[in-house]
Amino acid sequence: IIHMKTIQGALAALALLSLGAVQVGAQESAGVVRFAGCWEAADGMPARGRLCMVPENGGLRVTTIPAQGDATESSLRFDGSRIAVKTEECSGWESARLTADGERIIVKSEMTCGPEPLQRRETTFSIAPSGLLLQATGSGLAVIASAQIRVFSPGESYGSVSPAIREAVQ
Repeated sequence: IIHMKTIQGALAALALLSLGAVQVGAQESAGVVRFAGCWEAADGMPARGRLCMVPENGGLRVTTIPAQGDATESSLRFDGSRIAVKTEECSGWESARLTADGERIIVKSEMTCGPEPLQRRETTFSIAPSGLLLQATGSGLAVIASAQIRVFSPGESYGSVSPAIREAVQ
């Protein structure tokens, strides 16, 4: 059982990571390059095996390649505009910002899936001094809150990545 204080602490940490999220110009491209590449799950959660981030129009195209199942893609624009998101079961929007120092990507979204209540989510991507990609996500559905931290290491095998992605990240 996750205690409310643990969730509040994780969400507070996520909020601190979000400080400084503003529109940026030249710094933006340096931040985009910092996150570009493919990242392997390093947290014992192989269901989401690989995450690839490819520069695209001043933002990033993010492809999640699970150990099993179909890959999913989303485009992050760092101007804070809301981008419509629609999957088989869910619809809503997401927006992204790069922090002023280019060290973090902040993604906010609101999704409705089937008859479920609206779900709000905020995700922060950051690269640790060790070179690991950290993904911290806080979400809320009605009065239930959750938090999750994912850890990815730089990927070395591009075997299961499409040729277009391989070319873009090299």
